Amino acid sequence: MKDVQFRSLKLLTIQRRVPWKDLSKFSDNERMNPEFLSKLKNAHSKYILLRMFLSWIEKNLNLSNWTMDLKLDLWNLSDMDSLDIENSKFILENFKSPNIMWDEDEKKIQFIDFDEWKWSEGKEKVLEEMMKSEKINEWDNMLKVFWLS
Repeated sequence: MKDVQFRSLKLLTIQRRVPWKDLSKFSDNERMNPEFLSKLKNAHSKYILLRMFLSWIEKNLNLSNWTMDLKLDLWNLSDMDSLDIENSKFILENFKSPNIMWDEDEKKIQFIDFDEWKWSEGKEKVLEEMMKSEKINEWDNMLKVFWLS
């Protein structure tokens, strides 16, 4: 009988290490920090707006829905349209994702993990369209309209 070795394929994600603290390690008091909450709400709003903007680009390019799914793995915050930062129960129950990081020194939020997907020709078309100067201007204007610039 011949020895056969089976190798299993594993998904490996490589990303730069950031020295920031993630939400899963926050104390309840840290989660309630008004400055942090304001920054998180702003970053989350930009994320939701970007998903809508890319969906609009997909539609204009006649691509199928979800060609460029920008869904991040933010746990239950991924699918929420808005965050209720005035509701302490909501905050303490929902702000736990290890994929949301906070830099206390620079007062910055970082989202670090996409859901799983592969690059495709459709994604390339969306990227090319998004990088056009007129689309960048439209995006900047949209951020201004929603007071997110």
